[in-house]
Amino acid sequence: MKQKRYIAYFGVGISLVTIFFIISALSSSGDGTLRVSFLRAGEGRAIFVHTPSGASILIDGGKDSETLRALAKELGPLQRTISMIIETNTEASNSGGIYEVLDRYQVGALVTAGMPNKSVGSRLVARIAGKIKYMVHFEASRGTRILFPKGTQIDVLFPDRDVSGTNADTGSLVLRITYGDTSFLLPSDAPVGVQRWLTKLDASTTLASNVLSIGHFGAEKSLDKKWLQAVHPQFVVISAGENSYGYPDVGTVKDARAEGARVFTTASSTITFVSDGIHVRVLNTQ
Repeated sequence: MKQKRYIAYFGVGISLVTIFFIISALSSSGDGTLRVSFLRAGEGRAIFVHTPSGASILIDGGKDSETLRALAKELGPLQRTISMIIETNTEASNSGGIYEVLDRYQVGALVTAGMPNKSVGSRLVARIAGKIKYMVHFEASRGTRILFPKGTQIDVLFPDRDVSGTNADTGSLVLRITYGDTSFLLPSDAPVGVQRWLTKLDASTTLASNVLSIGHFGAEKSLDKKWLQAVHPQFVVISAGENSYGYPDVGTVKDARAEGARVFTTASSTITFVSDGIHVRVLNTQ
């Protein structure tokens, strides 16, 4: 049976583009809660989002097939569709596993930043995406808002300029997911310079979030203190598997805890948060 996919675009002004993502067959039933899982995906980042309406979103795909295995645990053995994949940057640790996901699952939309595909993984993603006729593919930038039924939205805070000539980290998509009064700030691997710029550009009420993801495996100098204060997260998650580099950095973890946040890493397990639109609770603890 051929599945239907509906995506409508409504442009508002020049800088704001709102995308209504209306899913029918590409959604499973939702339970009225937002679930955000930071997958145990080795030396890479992969985040799986299940919206209250049943939409499924994969943000980054980790480095390799370990993401595919972690994703199967989230979706179950019979589910073979994903509503959307968002590739926040083209580094191998983010895009390396997306190719296999596109090959295994039916995906409704692919969202990327406007950066050259320099890694092998990102080139493979671009190649297979160009062959999937039914899948919508668009580049996002600041002002893009993706709306899902039942109140979930994803706002793109960065990039706010042409990033085709920058490195992958600097051109990373910075995302903020909101549901009711709760929010998740996902800055990918945006360097401290971008964090400082967004701290100046956006009021603390815009950045303030229950959950903050820290990029660069939580390495030294991966987190700007003023940015951290503006976000003032309840929880901090660092996607970092077992490694010989000492990630996450002790100082980075200390700074996050000093702000009052509980800190989790994906070294030993997937970390899942659940929001009812009022409160966020963590299901997995270490």
